[in-house]
Amino acid sequence: MSSQVAANNTTADGTEQVLAQQVVDGVYQFVVSTTNLANGDTVEFRVKTKPRDAAGAVQLAYYACYANSQSVPIKLSVPVAGSAVDFTLKQTTGTNRAYEWSVRRLDA
Repeated sequence: MSSQVAANNTTADGTEQVLAQQVVDGVYQFVVSTTNLANGDTVEFRVKTKPRDAAGAVQLAYYACYANSQSVPIKLSVPVAGSAVDFTLKQTTGTNRAYEWSVRRLDA
């Protein structure tokens, strides 16, 4: 069983945009639609967490990069566990596109 803990539509702006931050200990999955991605576009998705609760800043735990039009538009991150988890999007080339996304808590 899973539950959606955050969701939105976000238009890329060329910077690494923090879409959601979770501060409750859990196992999370990032779900993003690349339906609007077109040839010449490149987008990066990241999930960051801490190696332990008392650690300082979040660190990269998952990274994915997609380019051009996608025949399978829904992208799912690997499950990431933590008590501080950040989810980001960065479009690096092409026309800035709108992305529909959600964060699901898998252990809820």
